[in-house]
Amino acid sequence: AFLNAAFGLCLGCETYLLSTDNCGGCNVACDPGQGCALEFSTQRIKCMCAPGQQNCGTLQNPSCIDITNDLFNCGGCGINCNAYFTASGLSLSHFVTACEAGSCSLGCESGWADCNGRLDDGCEVDTNADPENCGGCGIVCDGVAGQACVGGRCALEPCDVNGPGAK
Repeated sequence: AFLNAAFGLCLGCETYLLSTDNCGGCNVACDPGQGCALEFSTQRIKCMCAPGQQNCGTLQNPSCIDITNDLFNCGGCGINCNAYFTASGLSLSHFVTACEAGSCSLGCESGWADCNGRLDDGCEVDTNADPENCGGCGIVCDGVAGQACVGGRCALEPCDVNGPGAK
Protein backbone atom coordinates (compact mmCIF):
# COMPACT_ATOMS: atom_id res chain seq x y z
CA ALA A 1 0.00 0.00 0.00
CA PHE A 2 2.93 2.36 0.74
CA LEU A 3 4.39 2.12 -2.76
CA ASN A 4 1.01 2.59 -4.39
CA ALA A 5 0.31 5.64 -2.23
CA ALA A 6 3.66 7.19 -3.19
CA PHE A 7 2.57 7.64 -6.81
CA GLY A 8 -0.32 9.80 -7.92
CA LEU A 9 -1.84 11.05 -11.13
CA CYS A 10 -1.05 14.63 -12.05
CA LEU A 11 -2.36 15.89 -15.38
CA GLY A 12 -2.66 12.34 -16.64
CA CYS A 13 0.95 11.38 -15.78
CA GLU A 14 2.22 9.32 -12.93
CA THR A 15 4.16 11.48 -10.49
CA TYR A 16 6.27 10.37 -7.56
CA LEU A 17 4.65 11.98 -4.51
CA LEU A 18 7.68 11.66 -2.22
CA SER A 19 9.69 14.32 -4.02
CA THR A 20 10.28 17.80 -2.62
CA ASP A 21 8.42 19.25 -5.63
CA ASN A 22 5.35 16.98 -5.34
CA CYS A 23 5.10 16.09 -1.66
CA GLY A 24 1.89 14.17 -1.10
CA GLY A 25 0.26 15.89 -4.08
CA CYS A 26 1.03 17.48 -7.40
CA ASN A 27 2.96 20.76 -7.17
CA VAL A 28 3.06 20.67 -3.36
CA ALA A 29 6.63 21.90 -2.90
CA CYS A 30 8.55 21.67 0.35
CA ASP A 31 10.49 24.66 1.66
CA PRO A 32 14.27 24.67 1.08
CA GLY A 33 15.96 22.25 3.48
CA GLN A 34 12.80 20.25 4.09
CA GLY A 35 12.40 16.69 2.92
CA CYS A 36 9.29 14.89 1.80
CA ALA A 37 8.61 11.75 3.80
CA LEU A 38 5.95 9.41 5.02
CA GLU A 39 5.07 10.25 8.61
CA PHE A 40 4.76 6.77 10.07
CA SER A 41 2.47 7.73 12.95
CA THR A 42 -0.21 9.21 10.65
CA GLN A 43 0.69 7.36 7.42
CA ARG A 44 0.55 10.73 5.62
CA ILE A 45 3.09 12.03 3.14
CA LYS A 46 4.19 15.52 4.12
CA CYS A 47 7.06 17.98 4.17
CA MET A 48 9.15 17.23 7.22
CA CYS A 49 11.10 19.63 9.41
CA ALA A 50 9.97 22.97 10.69
CA PRO A 51 11.18 26.15 9.03
CA GLY A 52 14.79 26.75 10.02
CA GLN A 53 15.52 23.02 10.25
CA GLN A 54 16.95 20.66 7.69
CA ASN A 55 16.37 16.93 7.24
CA CYS A 56 19.72 15.27 7.90
CA GLY A 57 18.17 11.80 8.02
CA THR A 58 16.60 9.72 5.30
CA LEU A 59 13.15 9.77 3.75
CA GLN A 60 12.24 6.74 5.84
CA ASN A 61 13.82 8.09 9.03
CA PRO A 62 13.85 11.90 8.97
CA SER A 63 16.03 13.76 11.45
CA CYS A 64 15.23 17.46 11.63
CA ILE A 65 18.26 19.50 12.69
CA ASP A 66 18.85 23.21 13.24
CA ILE A 67 22.09 23.47 11.26
CA THR A 68 22.80 26.95 12.63
CA ASN A 69 23.81 25.60 16.05
CA ASP A 70 24.27 21.80 15.85
CA LEU A 71 27.88 20.77 16.56
CA PHE A 72 27.62 17.65 14.36
CA ASN A 73 25.66 19.25 11.48
CA CYS A 74 27.02 22.80 11.42
CA GLY A 75 25.97 24.71 8.29
CA GLY A 76 24.95 21.44 6.62
CA CYS A 77 24.28 17.79 7.29
CA GLY A 78 27.29 15.82 8.48
CA ILE A 79 29.62 18.78 9.08
CA ASN A 80 31.17 17.87 12.45
CA CYS A 81 33.04 20.81 14.03
CA ASN A 82 35.36 18.61 16.13
CA ALA A 83 36.32 16.54 13.08
CA TYR A 84 36.73 19.71 11.00
CA PHE A 85 39.30 21.25 13.34
CA THR A 86 41.07 17.95 14.00
CA ALA A 87 41.42 17.37 10.24
CA SER A 88 42.92 20.87 9.98
CA GLY A 89 45.81 19.66 12.17
CA LEU A 90 44.89 21.73 15.22
CA SER A 91 45.49 20.57 18.74
CA LEU A 92 42.16 20.72 20.55
CA SER A 93 43.97 20.89 23.91
CA HIS A 94 41.65 22.91 26.20
CA PHE A 95 39.70 24.19 23.18
CA VAL A 96 35.92 24.09 23.08
CA THR A 97 34.29 23.83 19.66
CA ALA A 98 30.94 25.40 18.90
CA CYS A 99 28.56 25.92 16.00
CA GLU A 100 27.46 29.54 15.77
CA ALA A 101 25.26 30.83 12.96
CA GLY A 102 26.13 27.76 10.87
CA SER A 103 29.91 28.13 11.21
CA CYS A 104 32.30 26.14 13.36
CA SER A 105 34.21 28.20 15.93
CA LEU A 106 36.75 27.66 18.68
CA GLY A 107 36.93 28.99 22.21
CA CYS A 108 38.89 28.06 25.31
CA GLU A 109 37.71 26.01 28.27
CA SER A 110 36.99 28.04 31.37
CA GLY A 111 40.28 28.88 33.11
CA TRP A 112 42.38 28.48 29.94
CA ALA A 113 43.47 31.00 27.30
CA ASP A 114 45.28 31.19 23.97
CA CYS A 115 47.73 33.93 24.95
CA ASN A 116 50.24 33.42 22.15
CA GLY A 117 47.60 33.65 19.40
CA ARG A 118 48.70 30.37 17.83
CA LEU A 119 45.94 27.85 17.25
CA ASP A 120 48.38 24.98 16.69
CA ASP A 121 49.14 24.57 20.42
CA GLY A 122 45.60 25.01 21.73
CA CYS A 123 44.66 27.07 24.75
CA GLU A 124 48.08 26.77 26.34
CA VAL A 125 47.79 28.96 29.44
CA ASP A 126 46.14 28.00 32.74
CA THR A 127 44.89 31.45 33.79
CA ASN A 128 43.96 30.12 37.24
CA ALA A 129 47.63 29.51 38.18
CA ASP A 130 49.98 31.33 35.75
CA PRO A 131 51.44 34.45 37.46
CA GLU A 132 52.27 35.93 34.02
CA ASN A 133 48.66 35.54 32.80
CA CYS A 134 46.58 35.53 35.98
CA GLY A 135 42.87 35.59 35.17
CA GLY A 136 43.62 36.54 31.57
CA CYS A 137 46.40 37.04 29.08
CA GLY A 138 49.04 39.60 30.13
CA ILE A 139 47.79 40.12 33.71
CA VAL A 140 51.07 39.84 35.66
CA CYS A 141 51.25 39.28 39.40
CA ASP A 142 53.94 41.11 41.37
CA GLY A 143 56.37 38.33 42.25
CA VAL A 144 58.62 40.74 44.17
CA ALA A 145 55.70 41.57 46.49
CA GLY A 146 55.10 37.84 46.92
CA GLN A 147 51.98 37.67 44.77
CA ALA A 148 51.04 34.29 43.39
CA CYS A 149 48.22 33.50 41.01
CA VAL A 150 45.53 31.60 42.89
CA GLY A 151 42.18 30.85 41.27
CA GLY A 152 42.83 33.42 38.56
CA ARG A 153 43.62 36.28 40.98
CA CYS A 154 46.89 37.78 42.13
CA ALA A 155 47.12 37.20 45.88
CA LEU A 156 49.53 38.26 48.61
CA GLU A 157 51.01 35.73 50.96
CA PRO A 158 49.09 35.50 54.23
CA CYS A 159 50.24 37.80 56.99
CA ASP A 160 52.33 36.33 59.81
CA VAL A 161 50.00 36.78 62.79
CA ASN A 162 52.84 36.06 65.24
CA GLY A 163 55.49 38.20 63.58
CA PRO A 164 56.73 41.74 64.28
CA GLY A 165 53.96 44.27 64.81
CA ALA A 166 51.36 41.60 65.64
CA LYS A 167 48.93 42.56 68.36
